Amino acid sequence: MNQKAYSRLVLKSVDEEQRAITGIASTPSADRMGDIVRPEGAKFTLPIPLLWQHDRDQPIGEVVSARVTTEGIEVEAKLARADAPSQLAARLEEAWQSIKLGLVRGLSIGFRPIKYSFIEDSDGVEFTEWDFYELSAVTIPANAEASITNIKSFAEQAVASGTGHVQKTEPASGLKSVKINPEKKVKTMNYQEMIKRLMATIAEKQAERDSIQKAVAEENRTKDASEREAFDTLNDEIKALQLEVKDLQDLENQNIKSAKPATEGHPESVKQFSGIAVHKAPEKLEKGIAFARFAGALGAAKGDLHTAKAIAESRFPEDKRLHHVLKSAVTAGNTQDPAWAGNLVEYQEISNDFIEFLRPRTVIGKFGTDGIPALRSIPFNVTIKGQAAGGTAGWVGEGKHKPLTNPGFSTVNLGWFKLAAITAASDELLRFSNPSAERLIRDDLAAAVIEEMDSAFLDASNSGVANVKPKSITNGVVAADGTGDAEADIQALWVNAVAANYDLSSAVYLTTPAVALKLAGLKTAADNRVFPDVSIFGGSIGGIPLIVSTQADEDIFTLAFAGEIYLADDGIVTLDASREASLIMDDNPQGLVDAAAAVGGDLDDVKAARYVSMWQTNQIAFRAERYVNWAKRRQLAVASVDTSKAGGW
Repeated sequence: MNQKAYSRLVLKSVDEEQRAITGIASTPSADRMGDIVRPEGAKFTLPIPLLWQHDRDQPIGEVVSARVTTEGIEVEAKLARADAPSQLAARLEEAWQSIKLGLVRGLSIGFRPIKYSFIEDSDGVEFTEWDFYELSAVTIPANAEASITNIKSFAEQAVASGTGHVQKTEPASGLKSVKINPEKKVKTMNYQEMIKRLMATIAEKQAERDSIQKAVAEENRTKDASEREAFDTLNDEIKALQLEVKDLQDLENQNIKSAKPATEGHPESVKQFSGIAVHKAPEKLEKGIAFARFAGALGAAKGDLHTAKAIAESRFPEDKRLHHVLKSAVTAGNTQDPAWAGNLVEYQEISNDFIEFLRPRTVIGKFGTDGIPALRSIPFNVTIKGQAAGGTAGWVGEGKHKPLTNPGFSTVNLGWFKLAAITAASDELLRFSNPSAERLIRDDLAAAVIEEMDSAFLDASNSGVANVKPKSITNGVVAADGTGDAEADIQALWVNAVAANYDLSSAVYLTTPAVALKLAGLKTAADNRVFPDVSIFGGSIGGIPLIVSTQADEDIFTLAFAGEIYLADDGIVTLDASREASLIMDDNPQGLVDAAAAVGGDLDDVKAARYVSMWQTNQIAFRAERYVNWAKRRQLAVASVDTSKAGGW
């Protein structure tokens, strides 16, 4: 744990020749409001580095003498002098002149606590022994009344993280006080807010305690004295915090029972007053970030919804929708409350938000957007009669026999198929709540779903599994051999569809980025591009959209009719998190298990099928599930050509 204490420098003498300064740093107040740093508790070894604005990459000299007095710490520091390189000389000269002229009048002592105790009836901490490891000259505004917060803003760069045993001393009363996560004191907190704050602190201390246990387990040893002390201290603090939560809950229930109507005792004019309600606009988030926040809170809480709700409220106090989603997940469903199902609406909203983020990144999701025809959407578990072969009709004269038709019909019923994608995130990632971490969680979850869905939809070798997985739209389609002439091969794909009188307006091309790149590079004899609207990212050929995917079969170019492909999709992604799970880190875990169990399976097979413990590796496993199914309406809905034949395109 690193700290910085800020103070104003009172210069006693300046030696121009030696570039030496001697001054008194008044008794400093630490970074956090209400903390006390005892000057007599300083431990240091001279010389101490003198930095410029707390930047470890910008040393300007060293402290050659430091003496503790009743006024504070008297220091003597010497600033370095250099003629070259020019950047170093300029920095040292700037620092010297700034200090000498009084433009920089602040000192910041960087220290690590050794012994400290919590101040009773206060949020403060008293540091009675500390390691003084660096001194920085920092800018302080001319305003003599500038607060610690004002001063800190001029030296925000963090010092290097350090380690060391921290000894906590007990308050004189003998009762152990537990430090709660600090909050800005902008208003008096009610019981609910205090409980939320306590729950967030409990979650952090539980994580810290668990990390100690995991560390010794991984090293196959027992705890040493310092680890045992820290572990027991954390256990005691958690118990104390849990008792505080119970006390607050009892007080809250007591207040509810004794509460009176708000209008009691007020004049009639006040009761009838109708003011203007002002609501703060909800935070504008990128697509999928709301779902990533839900996942991050759930993962940080190790799957416990009560703790996840407290973490979400602490990290994202303004994200009321996320609070409601976690609250709804905690509350059990019942048959007495007719509005209970309405609690699921907000989860559907953040799930749909994630689906909207996914949609343009999946092949299925691209259908129906940006001018690409949509697939034929149908509900799950509904039997639909489809016409496999067309009937005939004819003109009939008076008194003549009318012709009979004999069309062919097929039956389609799309059942529930569940797509489950699993990804893992480290504990360290989930402890952060900054936008970069949120995007990383979102993108990892999305990548897991995208890869599996696109592969199942396009891979010709996917023949499906009964009641488990739908077969791909290209399964069973025999790719025609290419002639080496891209234009002729593409035109040949249309022959059967035109003969069958398909709706050609729903046509879409599908291929790999490699084939698309070849098409984009084809030139005529006049050096003009044959397909000017094609790029490695897709485009169009003769007005027909081209979708590009790395999951498409290698060297295969496909024509599909979107209107001839059924799609059933509930549009919801459900999420679970676990740190107790053990996973085989492979995209085909069942295949590895079968190979290891088979007669003749070798050591490599067994190693490949080895489970990885999420708990042991400090990770959280996420499982995202989505119900989706598809099927071709008619067999000729898809046609393909192998572009590698006859020398290739």
